[in-house]
Amino acid sequence: EHTFTIDTAGTGAFRLTPRGVITVYERMNGTTTDITSQFSEKDGKYVASLSPKKDATYEVSFDYQAQSRSLTAEEKVVVLQPIEVVIPAAQTVCAGDEATITLTKVSPEGTVIVWDEDNTITSGTEGESITVKAEYGEGFNHKSEYVYGFTASYAGCQELKLAAKLNVDEPLTGEIMSNAPICAGTNIEMDASSYEAETYLWMKVDSTNEMSGSRAVLRLTQPTTFLLHVTRGVCDADAVYKAEVTENPTIERVDSVDIRSRRIVVSGGTPSYTYSVDNKEYDVMDTKIDLTFTSHMAYVMDDNGCSDTMPFYMDPPAVIVPPFFSPNGDDMNEQWIPTNLKEVYPDALVTIFDRYGKKLAQYRANEEDWDGTYEGKMMPSTDYWYEIDIEEIDKQYIGHFTLIRR
Repeated sequence: EHTFTIDTAGTGAFRLTPRGVITVYERMNGTTTDITSQFSEKDGKYVASLSPKKDATYEVSFDYQAQSRSLTAEEKVVVLQPIEVVIPAAQTVCAGDEATITLTKVSPEGTVIVWDEDNTITSGTEGESITVKAEYGEGFNHKSEYVYGFTASYAGCQELKLAAKLNVDEPLTGEIMSNAPICAGTNIEMDASSYEAETYLWMKVDSTNEMSGSRAVLRLTQPTTFLLHVTRGVCDADAVYKAEVTENPTIERVDSVDIRSRRIVVSGGTPSYTYSVDNKEYDVMDTKIDLTFTSHMAYVMDDNGCSDTMPFYMDPPAVIVPPFFSPNGDDMNEQWIPTNLKEVYPDALVTIFDRYGKKLAQYRANEEDWDGTYEGKMMPSTDYWYEIDIEEIDKQYIGHFTLIRR
């Protein structure tokens, strides 16, 4: 809108005789229009507020009819086009990435764009485009909005304050947790849920064994390197994880030390070791004593908690029954003593009978052996019968032997 004032006195004041006629014309696009009616006296002036949409020329004719004189004056008005800026839809980038924001349309030609100062702008701040290094701000669900303000001005008489937006996704950060180090032949359990990603892709460094999900479980026999690729929104990240796998100890053999003792021989693994038989309490002693005559399982565990097992069998020694004995008071062969009975099976029950089935003696193997007497009387030379019951190995020996007196 522009205010026009008609000056008829040279001072800005309006003065017109009754016989004077003033006429105002507007010429626009080849068309002339009488716009005198838009003018009126106000505060001693003859004014009108006009808003031409295009360039126009205004002509004022001042006719003094009584004097047969006519005066004219012209004023040209140049109309500037309004500023039009079309802002692009907000693009989405990952924080730390470079992005270019370009205004879709700027008119009229000659409009000047100046962007507000911002530390993330890496290019100049004048022009229809800027290049920025995206920065994640306060947001929700790993997403934020960054606003870049700018001013559009034209010919010094128009100025618009506008803004373009950039959607910025939060970069992925986290770490891989696991139960490593693990023992060879057991499962590695890896957890990358701290990344809070939308997708997870695991694989070995040789691109085998692809797995998805925030957790991955795989049986390993040796140290293995894994690659992890995670994504969320437009952001992604890669991580490398080296799974530590330790060597298991190996039970080479189980050696016999004595009748009821065995030594567990181990190699490999990580010392120190603890040992057990039949998964009973572990200790540092590699030799186990007082073992029963049956099947057993040897165990070893190293300093990393890795273990090995080996079955072994304790073969019960045979009881060798003497065919005779001679209690003659010469300190030779004075008692009936079966070999391996007292030493190996001390709890065995021994019963002696005469040929008629009369029980002459009954005792435990760890007690005094039979001396050929019954109630203090020496038994005669003849054959006698025995029963040996060994509960530990669920076995019974039955037979006869001869008592010889000279």
